[in-house]
Amino acid sequence: MNFLYVILGVIALFILMQLSVRMRGKFRKGKPAPKVNGQLGKYIKNGDKVVAYFFSPSCSACRTQERYLPQVQEKFRNIVRINAGK
Repeated sequence: MNFLYVILGVIALFILMQLSVRMRGKFRKGKPAPKVNGQLGKYIKNGDKVVAYFFSPSCSACRTQERYLPQVQEKFRNIVRINAGK
């Protein structure tokens, strides 16, 4: 019987933790985004859909994706590359 109380207590703890995280996220307010310049800012100002591709020259996964990016940009022109390594 004690084992059942322990299991129910652990389940209740997980439920309370989930509720806590969701409630804190619901009542937080963000800050306004700063003005964005360049090509990305132009897309945002016009209300166009855009993909912001963040990369770093030192990231091995980014270097692998960089090989395929020109092919994707031929099909989808609204991809803006942003160097996050600066």
